[in-house]
Amino acid sequence: GVDEASVLPAAHVAARLGVARNPLSAVAATRDKRQLRAALTAAGVPQPAWMETRWLGEAAAAGVAAAAVGLPCVVKPVDLTASRGVIRADSEAELSTAMERVDKLLRRPELCGAAADRPLLVERFVPGAEIAVEGLLSEGELAVLAIFDKPDPLTGPYFEETLYVAPSRQPEGLLAEAVTLTSEAVTALGLRDGPIHAELRLSAVGAVFLEVAARSIGGRCSSAIRIRDGEAEMSLEELIIRHACGIHLT
Repeated sequence: GVDEASVLPAAHVAARLGVARNPLSAVAATRDKRQLRAALTAAGVPQPAWMETRWLGEAAAAGVAAAAVGLPCVVKPVDLTASRGVIRADSEAELSTAMERVDKLLRRPELCGAAADRPLLVERFVPGAEIAVEGLLSEGELAVLAIFDKPDPLTGPYFEETLYVAPSRQPEGLLAEAVTLTSEAVTALGLRDGPIHAELRLSAVGAVFLEVAARSIGGRCSSAIRIRDGEAEMSLEELIIRHACGIHLT
């Protein structure tokens, strides 16, 4: 699977074929941010304070969430990608408005179907630079392919991403901490094999894990990564196909 819609079907197909793969439960956890947050909490992986909630037309829900995670905070759907429905709120009033707005977004039938349950996550906003770690797992061992800086401010209220820059210009010690954290996170989720794309914030107290997907980086961004095998050069996609076929780099 190379996008969010395909990773779970691909895991099912791989299970039927008996090839190297991630456990279905691990892939499912990357698709549902509630499961991801719960797994990271159980493993003690540093992440934003969070809670699950729903918008039921009552502003009091915003007060409960703000008290639980603190302000400023971020509202997000549990299973959309590309920062859709991710909104920062600096007050209870802004949080109430954001929750209502995201709930309306999730009621669009082309996004989420006709299901009535619309869970939301409210997370403490983590200030600091954001990076992405691109990696490849082999029997649970993480090989880092690239670390990207996201030079856009990404301070909200919306979080549209326009640029990825590689290699990262962050301090080596902080990047090493981010890689260790990414490895701990994928282990906590049970991911074992194939590409991963993780996102972290580099806060004043160190790296904080945001989320990980069981796929490679999306869109055209993968063109920023060139893989060398001896004298040959290949794309990230070719590397992933080779990995899936058991053809490893020399």
